[in-house]
Amino acid sequence: MSGITEQQAYISVTKKGFVDGACFTESSDSENWVTEQEKAGFKVKVVDRQYAKKVVFTQLIAVFEA
Repeated sequence: MSGITEQQAYISVTKKGFVDGACFTESSDSENWVTEQEKAGFKVKVVDRQYAKKVVFTQLIAVFEA
């Protein structure tokens, strides 16, 4: 996951667009978090940290493309 900055976060999104969680990209456990989310069937997307804070636990209109 190269090119990730301190100002970014991961979000996990269900197939229906619900943002189930978020994790800072530079967190010590972020790799494990991403793996767990993907195993659970979520799409994980790298987004701006402010955007992640805004959308966590909300329903997005459009689901992210893989």
